[in-house]
Amino acid sequence: LNESFGIPILEALATDNQVVAMNAGAVKEVLRNYGNIYDYNNGEDLRKKIINAIKVNKLPNNDSLRKYLFSFSNSLKKNQLKETYLELLSK
Repeated sequence: LNESFGIPILEALATDNQVVAMNAGAVKEVLRNYGNIYDYNNGEDLRKKIINAIKVNKLPNNDSLRKYLFSFSNSLKKNQLKETYLELLSK
């Protein structure tokens, strides 16, 4: 219920594993449409999402997913922060 960001979700996606996660915290924003989100306290919905994940097994080789995952890289975030600072200093 209290997952603040969802790093395990990103790790699972990066290793081509299906994700079944509860609709809480930042799960929707982090998972986007790359996994299965079930309603909290709904066992039937959880069962359906697990069955769906088992059927799909692996994520498709998807360039948009790869690009999304790389958007969280340390070097990219450092470069974005550096660009922001440089822009502020130039004003």
